[in-house]
Amino acid sequence: MAITSRSKEGSAMSECTQKFSKLFNEPSQVQPPGLWSRQDELSAKLRGMVSREKIVEFLKRYPKDKSCGADSIHTLLMLALQGTSFISRLSALFDLCIRVGETPTRWNESIMYLLPKTKEPPVTCDAVRPLSILSMFRRVFEALILPEFTNTNHEFARLHPCQAGFRKGYSTLTHAAICHHALSTDSVRLAIFLDFRAAYDVTAASRVMEALKRRGMPPILQRLVYSLMFNEGCFRVVVNGDLSRSIRRGRGLPQGSVLSPIVFDMFIDSLVQRLNQRRAGLIPSCLFFADDGLLLCKTISEARALLRVAERWAIANQMAFNVSKCGVIVRDPSEELSLTLCGSEIPIVEEYKYLGFMITKEGIDFVQDSRTKARAATAFLTFARIQCSEWTPYARHIVYNTFIRPKLEYGAPLLYAHCVVSEDWTALKPIQQAQDDAINWIFDSSTKNHNVLRGLLGALTVEKRFRHLRAGFQLHLHDSDGLNPIRPLTRASSRGQLLWTLRSDDLFDKFISWEKRSPEHLKESFAQFILEKRKALLLESGSVLVGYVPLSARTDGLVDRVFTAPTRLQSRFTLWRRGTLFVNRKCLCGQRWNRGHISCIDDGELPKELTRPFEEEKKTMSKNFCKLDFLLNVRHWDEAESVIEAWTNKLATC
Repeated sequence: MAITSRSKEGSAMSECTQKFSKLFNEPSQVQPPGLWSRQDELSAKLRGMVSREKIVEFLKRYPKDKSCGADSIHTLLMLALQGTSFISRLSALFDLCIRVGETPTRWNESIMYLLPKTKEPPVTCDAVRPLSILSMFRRVFEALILPEFTNTNHEFARLHPCQAGFRKGYSTLTHAAICHHALSTDSVRLAIFLDFRAAYDVTAASRVMEALKRRGMPPILQRLVYSLMFNEGCFRVVVNGDLSRSIRRGRGLPQGSVLSPIVFDMFIDSLVQRLNQRRAGLIPSCLFFADDGLLLCKTISEARALLRVAERWAIANQMAFNVSKCGVIVRDPSEELSLTLCGSEIPIVEEYKYLGFMITKEGIDFVQDSRTKARAATAFLTFARIQCSEWTPYARHIVYNTFIRPKLEYGAPLLYAHCVVSEDWTALKPIQQAQDDAINWIFDSSTKNHNVLRGLLGALTVEKRFRHLRAGFQLHLHDSDGLNPIRPLTRASSRGQLLWTLRSDDLFDKFISWEKRSPEHLKESFAQFILEKRKALLLESGSVLVGYVPLSARTDGLVDRVFTAPTRLQSRFTLWRRGTLFVNRKCLCGQRWNRGHISCIDDGELPKELTRPFEEEKKTMSKNFCKLDFLLNVRHWDEAESVIEAWTNKLATC
C-alpha cells in the first residue's frame, strides 16, 4: 500500500524523512563502560560462542526463507563459502569484537522499511511502523551471543515472571489465557491495556544503559549493547520504493535486531516489578509482553494507583504512552468512571485487541476471534488469487503455509480448549471454510469434497489439526518457566473454566508414555510423535486416491511429491492424482471416462527395472492402481508425462 502525503504541498518522502529524523536524531551523551580484563571467564566464554564450528552450526539452522541482510548477503551464500577461509575470518572478526567490546560501525547502518499500521488508505507517515534491515554479519553475531543475555543463571538476566516477551517458557498464549481467566471468572473489575508511543524507537540511550548497569550486567556485555545499539547509527528509509538520504540514529532499539527485544525487556522490567509489588493472590496486577501492557485491577482505586506508577516510570525513563490507543474494559458497563494517564483520559471500550485476541468483558471472544482470523485469511487469499493466478500448485502451497495457515492457526490451542469446555465446535467452522477455500485455490479446484485434496497435501481437518496443536501447547505448559503465573492459576482453576482444560491433555499423555520419547529432546520427540499420528490418519482416510500415494512417495511433511515435479507438469499431475484429468471425456469404449476404464487404454511398458517393483506395489493397492500412478510415486516424471500425452491423444479421437 503506497504511503501518501498529508498535504498537497509536501511529499511522502519529505514527510517520512522529517518525522524519523526528528524521532531518532538525538545525540547520545552516554559513555560505555571502560575496558575489562580480556582474559576473564565471561570473555573466554563469549569467544567460544563465536567459533568457526558455532557459526557453521548456526548457518545450517537458520531458516532459508528469511531475507538477506542490508548488505544483500544471505546465509546460503555464507554456507556455500564454508569450504574456504571465509568462516574462519568471520569468526576472527567476531572474536575481535568481543576482545575490544566494540562492533563495526558499518553494522549500525540499516535500511528502514515502513509497514502500514492500517489496512485502509490513506497511509501517511503517521500510520507506519519502522522495521530495520541490518547487516547479516550483525544478525549472526547477535544470535550467537544471545544465550548469554538470556541465561538466568546470571542475576541480571532474570526478568519478572509477568514479562513474557521473547522468553523461553512464556508465550503470548499463556498471557492471553491469564487475561481471559481473570475476566471470565470475574476475578478483576477492570482491565487496562497500555500502549507505548513508538516504544522501541524512542528508548533513550542513557536510560537503557543505566538500566543495564543497575541490573549488574557485566561491562563487556554493556559495551557490546552500546556499540550495537547507540554508537554512530544511521539509516535510510524506503518510501514507495525510493531510498532516502542517510539519517543519523542516536536513540531507539532497532526493530530487526536480535538483541533488541531482550534489551527492551530488561529496560522495562523495573516497571513490571513496581506494578506487581503490592498484589496478593494468584492474579497478577500487570502482564507485559515486550511493550504490550495489561493492568488487571480489582478496584478503581487500585487502577488509579497503578496508572500513577506507570506514569511516573514513563516520565523518569523518557517514554510516552499513546493514551488514545490505550483502553479500559469494565466488567460492569453501567459503572461510570474516569481514568487518566499522563493527563489524558483513557478510552472506555467494549473490546480491545490484545496479543492478537479480541478481548471483551467476558474475556476472549472466541467466536468473533475465529471469524476475524478467517476473514483475514480470506482477504489474503483474494489478493493471492489475483496476483498469483499463474503460479504452480507447489508455489501456491508455499504461499498457503507461509502466509495463510499461520493466520488461521494462531491461538488454536486456546480456541480448541474453548470448544472443549463449551462443548460447542461451531467456532471452528469459519476457519475450516477458509482452509477449504485455500486448498481449492492450491489445486485450482472448486470441489466441496476436500478429503482427497487434503490427503494429497498431507493436511488434516481443522478440528484434527487443532487437536494436535492443543497437545503441543500442553508440552509448552509442561516446559513453561516454574514462575510463569499461568502455572498456579491452572492448578487453582475449577471445572468449567478454560484453564481447567489446560491442566492435562490425553494426546499429550499418550506422548509422555510413548516408547520412542526422548526425555532429553522432548520437542523433537513430540514432532515425531505427531508425524506418526498424521501418518496413521492418512492411512485411515478412506480415500482410494489418497491411498494410491504411499508414504514413500511423500515428502517429510507428507505432501505428495508430485508437488516437486517440474513446473510445467505439476498441474497435470495433480489433476490425475485427484481424479479429474480426463473428466467429461469419453473413453475408447464409448462410455464416460473414469479410472475404471484404464484397462481400455494401453498404458505402455515400464522400464525393465521398474516392472517388478510396480507389480509388488500393485498388490497393496486396489484394482485401478496403474503404471501412471506408480511412475508418479517413483518420480519418473518424463515417463509419466509420456503416458499422459499418449492417453490425451487417444481420448481426443473419441
